[in-house]
Amino acid sequence: MRACLLAIVLANVTGAQTGPDAAEILRKVSKVYSNAKRYHFLVKSTVGDAKPTTIEIAVDRPNKFRIDADGALLGGEDEMGRMVITGDGARVWTYASGFKEYTVDEVERPAATESPFVQQFATLLFIRYIGFTELADQARLTREETIEAGGARTDCFVVAIAGKGQEDYTWWIDKKRFVVLREDTKPRDPDLPATSVVFTVAKFDESLPPELFKFTPPPGSKKVNELGVL
Repeated sequence: MRACLLAIVLANVTGAQTGPDAAEILRKVSKVYSNAKRYHFLVKSTVGDAKPTTIEIAVDRPNKFRIDADGALLGGEDEMGRMVITGDGARVWTYASGFKEYTVDEVERPAATESPFVQQFATLLFIRYIGFTELADQARLTREETIEAGGARTDCFVVAIAGKGQEDYTWWIDKKRFVVLREDTKPRDPDLPATSVVFTVAKFDESLPPELFKFTPPPGSKKVNELGVL
């Protein structure tokens, strides 16, 4: 009986020691995002008690991209409403639902040249996921948890990271793909709102339909040279 109990204890200890630690998990996350050539995200972002906003981002390097988000998130004015910016390598369409207008610009650079939009997306989306390996000594694996992602239940590592600035992070990381499926950010200033970002779709290096990078003008919209000009 004692031998059986000892075997169980040893098995549990061995199992606990063979799992990845937070530093190893962050290294694997960094590798996935550093090597991303093709990706598609659907994101739900919540700031404090505000109504959640949704964002769609798709990229097929070097020059195909799509972003669909509130105009204010893209640096525009509130009256722009929902905006879509998409390019197929030859043209770039920009649509503002608040104006019911869109523009079309021809791409003059060589087809193999990476689009500035693609470069910007990679910087904004991936900078933390690639660079937070530097904070490995301030990260800890808090637990493992199964969450709903893309209509399926996904097993995740939950990693807490103490940021260098004024924010702390919690990531839910797909145990098989090492992709971040949820990110909670908590400011250290109690007067600032917490944020939560949930990736309802997070695809890497999967085939993307060509129509994702085309734009079909909605009924009632018109083509203009510049958005919002009377």
